Amino acid sequence: MAITVINLSDAVSTWVTKTNTIASNLGDISLLSTGDSDVVKGVNTVDSNIGTLSLLKTTDKSDLVSAINELTEFSDSADILGLLNSYSDSNQSIFFDSSNGTFNLDSDSLTSYVFKNTVTLNIIDSAGSIIKTLRTPGE
Repeated sequence: MAITVINLSDAVSTWVTKTNTIASNLGDISLLSTGDSDVVKGVNTVDSNIGTLSLLKTTDKSDLVSAINELTEFSDSADILGLLNSYSDSNQSIFFDSSNGTFNLDSDSLTSYVFKNTVTLNIIDSAGSIIKTLRTPGE
């Protein structure tokens, strides 16, 4: 799109047409969803809401779409393993068994307080005492 320039030699009708073109290209300021009073403030608000691209934890920091695509594209199990290992704690709660190609959880890494709708089963002896309590996710 070329920049619209109003020349001193333009006729009034040309000046009106060019001014209306500028207004159309700019748009209606009252429709800015940011609530700002001018386009520059609106653009700056959007830019500041996006954040600083250089602080992204992705390799590609050129734009948000490329960064998001980098996070959602897995080409093989090594990509998934790398992702899981990056979130594992020092006890390696999640690990990959390459002999059968499965991911496993350490037996001590799940606790019932994180279950959604926990179901509790109490095993009771003949005297009525609870000898074992089992908890499982309810869904």
